[in-house]
Amino acid sequence: KQWYQRRVAITAGGSKSKCSSTMERGSGGEVDSRITNLNKLHRRAWSHLDAALSYDESRDEENAIAEYKKGLSIVDEAMKIDVFAKGCKGTDWEKAQKLYEKMENNKAMLQERLSKLG
Repeated sequence: KQWYQRRVAITAGGSKSKCSSTMERGSGGEVDSRITNLNKLHRRAWSHLDAALSYDESRDEENAIAEYKKGLSIVDEAMKIDVFAKGCKGTDWEKAQKLYEKMENNKAMLQERLSKLG
């Protein structure tokens, strides 16, 4: 019941950007918006995937497929966030990169499950 994502150089604002070591936390201690967006998208995708798994376990394929597709769409959106740009260093970036890689790995499992159901 896990979920996660991939890398395309687009930030929350839609423009390509590089990271810098100072972007891990801004002057006010805030986390870079890309990390925040990645985490929000992960939570949204997970809620749909959790629902999909529940439907899947109860053999409600129609609702399971719908929830898997919603989760996959959100994962695809999250995979547009570049957390691997040059200079994306520090603890927060490392966590975001691990989350991204988990999402990327689990996307394939989700696609495989969808192909078996649909």
